[in-house]
Amino acid sequence: RDHAEQLLLASAQAMQSKPGSVHAWRICDDQLLRVASEAHALERVDSGFNLLELVSEYSALRASVVQLWRDSAPQPDSSDIADLMHFDQCVDQSLATAIAAYTARIDRSRQMFLAILGHDLRNPLNCVLLAAEALE
Repeated sequence: RDHAEQLLLASAQAMQSKPGSVHAWRICDDQLLRVASEAHALERVDSGFNLLELVSEYSALRASVVQLWRDSAPQPDSSDIADLMHFDQCVDQSLATAIAAYTARIDRSRQMFLAILGHDLRNPLNCVLLAAEALE
């Protein structure tokens, strides 16, 4: 829920800024959507969410929007399919951006942990080595 409004507003803005027919491979590429996606992913890392939970949130967001749209009983329009496809592309792009930000943060944390571990173990290991040499 933390970034759902930002993600949806960014998706809507991206969809409005690129009107017309939607091609299957066109990606929703919008700076506002990218920023919201990265912020959401980084907050999820900091909150202890795993990657599966992050992906599940996007699935729930997509399903909720489509369900709310369907429940509003809209009059059929020829652009509905194109709009749904564009919305899906925006959600997919947001998810891809979020996964990239999430994994980059996890990788950075892992590298930092290994660097600290290596540094902290160096002195005790040197003491053990020196003691072993002295005992020889």
